[in-house]
Amino acid sequence: MDGDRDSAGHAGASSVTELNTPGGLVPTQLSVASAWMDIALAGVAMLFLYYVLEPLIWSESEEPRVVVSALLLGRTLSMVVIAGVASFLVLSRGLSWRTIGIRREGLDSQIMAAVCAIPLMYVALAVSAGLVLLVVLLLWPPAGAFVGSRGWMDPLRAEQNIDVAIAFMAATAIMEETLFRGVLLTRLRRVLGGWWSAVLVSGVCFGAIHLEGGGIGQALSAVFVSLVLARVFIRSRSLLTVVLLHFLFNCIQLIWPRVIGL
Repeated sequence: MDGDRDSAGHAGASSVTELNTPGGLVPTQLSVASAWMDIALAGVAMLFLYYVLEPLIWSESEEPRVVVSALLLGRTLSMVVIAGVASFLVLSRGLSWRTIGIRREGLDSQIMAAVCAIPLMYVALAVSAGLVLLVVLLLWPPAGAFVGSRGWMDPLRAEQNIDVAIAFMAATAIMEETLFRGVLLTRLRRVLGGWWSAVLVSGVCFGAIHLEGGGIGQALSAVFVSLVLARVFIRSRSLLTVVLLHFLFNCIQLIWPRVIGL
């Protein structure tokens, strides 16, 4: 993954010099200091959205439809903010949209890559579940108290709220992939000098934001799923691919229990 020999290339009228491996995802024009600034801005936005804005909007109402509407509103606003931050970082620095994985050519192959990668997500899920079971059953049984989810997404799983749930999953996929793959992963690659380290750090960050709502089990699953998403993003050089992959994976998680009668 680290075959990172820098070579010069031009991206459109802006003539931005970018890494050709892989596919111009990381601009060499961006200084390490600027990359750190991008990471800091993205981090502040993430913390504000997850721990300030969305909790302020979420409703404690006993009416499920009110609850899910508040969840969707908060996540949609977060998606818009993150899209704005990513656009600002690209446009203000005169970078190519390719540096966050946005490209127009090969849309069919970008979509197919997402569909083909779905089994890898379940491999990651199985590995993380195995590790949780190993820790809880064999190594440290008291950790079982921290594994369960707080159930804040339960209203989205109700059959009458399936339309809102799908919209919520779409907004989540766009927001999280733009933030963690489009911005953080590429900028971490710039400051850390290698893809493996960037993938691991971004994966830990991705797991951390899932810790509060889902416990250790979901956080660990998010880390392993993030490794797959990062790998797919680097290979496909496509934000669309990982957004679609993330969305399909979440929708399957939502719908599958209904199919098997759970």
